[in-house]
Amino acid sequence: MQKIPVYEVGPVAASKTVVIRLEQLIGRRIHGLILEHGYASGTNTVAAAATNLSEIRLIANNVVKRRVSGTQLRDLLLLNGTIYDGQGVPNTAPGVALTMPFSEAWRQDRDQRDITAFPTRWGGGKNPLQQLGSLWLELDLGAASTPTVVVWAVVDDVVPDVANPAMIEWQPWSIPAGSTNFDYSIKQQGVLVALSLYMDSGGSRPCTRAKLVIDEVVKFDLEDSPNFADLIFNGVTPTASGRTASVFDIVLDRDDNLARAEALTQRTALLSIWATAGAMSGTITGVAQVLRGITT
Repeated sequence: MQKIPVYEVGPVAASKTVVIRLEQLIGRRIHGLILEHGYASGTNTVAAAATNLSEIRLIANNVVKRRVSGTQLRDLLLLNGTIYDGQGVPNTAPGVALTMPFSEAWRQDRDQRDITAFPTRWGGGKNPLQQLGSLWLELDLGAASTPTVVVWAVVDDVVPDVANPAMIEWQPWSIPAGSTNFDYSIKQQGVLVALSLYMDSGGSRPCTRAKLVIDEVVKFDLEDSPNFADLIFNGVTPTASGRTASVFDIVLDRDDNLARAEALTQRTALLSIWATAGAMSGTITGVAQVLRGITT
């Protein structure tokens, strides 16, 4: 395994989008990207640096494969323990280092970690040799002055001989919110690994119970307290210090077994949401972790 710098980082300026070309990594298998972000003045905390990353997009073959804010990235990391939090502070060079993981270090089983690594070339044996045609990152920066961005990659040279390798995408779902109990028909495709539900935009009320039904079979139905207890029992840390408050996390592979994730493709899936604090309104942002083929 190699840990190397990414060289093609575009112009960096406050309130602008930074484009980081990753074509130098095509042909390698990516285990993680380390994003270093700093600025000259502004709140000097990991949380503030994450907030200044308004949106992060990973784009492969002109398709957005991951889309999250810096805060949502930090929430995803902290869900698995504070050891995965950003390191450093933004006012001291080189800034805060946040990792976008593909091979997920918190998985105890080595094979499970390996499955989630991101191959950019595949085939070559029983399957035709293929590779990505393009790969880049886009970072939308906030207004913090004199920003800096440096990117590092953790890679190896493994080329899996498969027809269409999978990766875990991060998809933002915009869920219309209404009343104290409502349903959302899931139309997204792929295999759902986890879903983090944020407070509604209209009333800032947290989800206090969620139910997931797939093909008329209940796959998940818990209120917030027993859900927290179940997650913590399985080594997941939904209330870790630094996470956004009142996020409701549905983690289907909480025992580290991706086989427990639920396929959504060509199935009828319904998500029901409750809020005991009062009627929700506006939208709920759901950050979904979905296993999908790279060329899908």
